[in-house]
Formats: sequence, C-alpha cells, structure tokens
Amino acid sequence: MVNMVQTNSGKTIVLEKDSREYLLEELVKKIEALGRVPTREEMSTDGDMPAINNYVYIFSSYDQAVEEAMCFKSRKEGIKQTAKVRAKYAQYFHKISSPSSQQ
Repeated sequence: MVNMVQTNSGKTIVLEKDSREYLLEELVKKIEALGRVPTREEMSTDGDMPAINNYVYIFSSYDQAVEEAMCFKSRKEGIKQTAKVRAKYAQYFHKISSPSSQQ
C-alpha cells in the first residue's frame, strides 16, 4: 500500500489513509468542482492535484480511475441518501408509536 502521493507541483503528501481512497476523493472533488470529468491535461496542470502518474500507478489508467471515482461518488451519495431515508422513517415510526398518536 502506497501511503504518499506526489502533486503536480512536486510536493509529496504523506497520507493518514489509504492512497487509493485519497486519490478517489480528490478526483471526485475535482469532478464536482468542474461539473464534469477533468481532462488529463487539466489534471496535469493543476498544481494542487495529485500527479496523474499516481492514478496510473494505482488504477492502471486514468480512465479506470475516473470510472472508479464515479462509482465511489455514487456509493457515497447512496450512503448519504440511505441515512436521510432512515432518519425520515425513524421520525415517522417514532411519531406513530408515541402515546399521543395512539389516542
């Protein structure tokens, strides 16, 4: 497991977590900021982004990294949505099971 990545500006970032997850999170943030998938050139010229060779090393290709980032984003959104639904139903069931609603 690689625990550090290099940015395009040459800075090395030592990670507290798995580099795969970090790279996916950074790519998802970039996708959300742009509203689309960044090109390889955009990734290569953004000094704050991990260097594209990190993505190629971990995911075998930039395209594979993008595909996994989209799945990662969907899973995160699904987890958030599931939490919202659970909270909504918890409120509903609490409401219908409270003594005041049974009169």
